[in-house]
Amino acid sequence: MLLIKKIPQTLVSLYRVPLAMALGLVLLIACSQVEVPVEPVPFTLQTLGIFLLGIFYSPKNAFYVVLGYLALATMGFPVLAVGYVNPLWMLHPSAGYLLGFLIAAPLMAWLCQKMASDSLFKTFLAIIAGDAVIYLCGLGYLSFYVEYSQLFWIGLVPYLPGCAFKIAVALCCKRAARAF
Repeated sequence: MLLIKKIPQTLVSLYRVPLAMALGLVLLIACSQVEVPVEPVPFTLQTLGIFLLGIFYSPKNAFYVVLGYLALATMGFPVLAVGYVNPLWMLHPSAGYLLGFLIAAPLMAWLCQKMASDSLFKTFLAIIAGDAVIYLCGLGYLSFYVEYSQLFWIGLVPYLPGCAFKIAVALCCKRAARAF
């Protein structure tokens, strides 16, 4: 206890952002490891991690966490779904969804900041906007691998129930955080 009191406040504030960024990266990696194998794009909790970054982080920090995550994947670290290692992940059918994370996380964070409200409905709208970006990027990229007639049935419809669950969990986390 005495040690904590002796730490200068400037030192604590100096490490707060890097620590939060590292925790966001760990959260995103942990969410990636929970998978239900579905082809051609697996169902994971990655978007839950993106939703939480969008709710609780600044736009810049949310972007950098996702960029760090994708950089680790590119360097060959096992951070993708279920420890999948592929430095050429951007050639996989799910790459569009991952690239959509780069836009969606800061967009949700920006919308949450601009609304400056504790309203769960406004947070819900921000999440829907970010999720729409993820799906647009994902479906756009997936269209190179799947016929257009099957695109929505393969790349969107199977994921909607899980997406609704992840949105509900993210809103519950926001509500729980308000209590503190």
